[in-house]
Amino acid sequence: MDSRLYDLPELRHLLLEADELPFAELAGRKKSILSQLTALTYDSDPEVISQAIQMTGLAAKIIAERDPEYVRNYLLRLFWLVNDESGGICWRAPELIGEILYTCPQFSQFFPMLISLINLEKEDAPRFLPGILWAIGRVAQVDRHAMLSAIRQVQTFSLQSQDPAALEMAIWCMKQLNRK
Repeated sequence: MDSRLYDLPELRHLLLEADELPFAELAGRKKSILSQLTALTYDSDPEVISQAIQMTGLAAKIIAERDPEYVRNYLLRLFWLVNDESGGICWRAPELIGEILYTCPQFSQFFPMLISLINLEKEDAPRFLPGILWAIGRVAQVDRHAMLSAIRQVQTFSLQSQDPAALEMAIWCMKQLNRK
């Protein structure tokens, strides 16, 4: 990959190719790739969104090797973007947080913050809940024990949710929390 900067349409195209190498190389040179990938989570194509989330984890892992403080601050920014007070909601922030914590479990100090997202205000919860449940389940794949404190709340959602997406994610999350 050359040293020029890539615009969002070019990055979108690279995401659809599902090749990690360009993103690994880019993350090694350009920390702002995290912001560009976050922007691509607003895309209308679910495949682009999924790939952007996955490549965010990869990029964060590479960046954290040389600048862990940058990734730590980026995680804090994502947590802030889940909050109405931020003035800029990032609808995929929970998934981005989950993928970064999955690929960078050294940031375990954020695990309790991730679990606390499950207690969002009622008006925010429906939009974020499936992503929060996915993030908890994703992190449970690398540190199940750290996510076990969420199990009661996840059980409640799996039994009471009227939202099919939240119900599906709650069931998937429970499987991750209960695997041995």
